[in-house]
Amino acid sequence: MRKSLYGIKQSPCSWYQRFIEFVSTLGFSYSVCDHSLFIYHSSNDVAYILLYVDAIILNASSDTLLRSIMFKLNYEFAMKYLGPLSNFHDISVTRHSSCIFFLPT
Repeated sequence: MRKSLYGIKQSPCSWYQRFIEFVSTLGFSYSVCDHSLFIYHSSNDVAYILLYVDAIILNASSDTLLRSIMFKLNYEFAMKYLGPLSNFHDISVTRHSSCIFFLPT
């Protein structure tokens, strides 16, 4: 019983480590300030992944890059696309052509 409980406690850490290893193969590195934020830079392309418990927020500089990353993540992990982000933990998200606004609700 103790071994199985220990395994349950360790599974989030194992999943996070597996996630880090996979996104590293895609060219992402984690932010020094926040280890749940992963950043991808390649010439003019930029992408961000924010990992929060069981939610993944992905933003990219182009639709092509966004779809490519989503495809690769979905191939490796069981995921469901819930559409464009509009709310996240009492924060309202508004997108414009050149920027994204985060406002408290």
